[in-house]
Amino acid sequence: MNRTVKVLRRGPVRYVEGRILQDQTEEISVAGNIQPERNIILIREVFGSHIEAALKIYTNERLRTQEKGCDADVVLYDGREWEVSQVRRYEDVIPHYKTIAILKKDET
Repeated sequence: MNRTVKVLRRGPVRYVEGRILQDQTEEISVAGNIQPERNIILIREVFGSHIEAALKIYTNERLRTQEKGCDADVVLYDGREWEVSQVRRYEDVIPHYKTIAILKKDET
């Protein structure tokens, strides 16, 4: 892996006395390689929402999708935020994870 991938990882969501609390967000660095995903038509997003752009990210460490009270990891790349959508483990010649990250829409 020849690059550092910057990732925002939020802590788990907890319910305390009827309030929703989320632990702090931390920025971590993971060794990896980022490439644009050309076949975005093949990526299925929940509820069929439109996908503007996507990335393929190859890493030695597993990035996190939305699971068990935790938000998906957010990759910081090219000045934008990309949310991890899919992660697959490969055990071929060089064991690694292939991650698909979807461009987050601007909320403005």
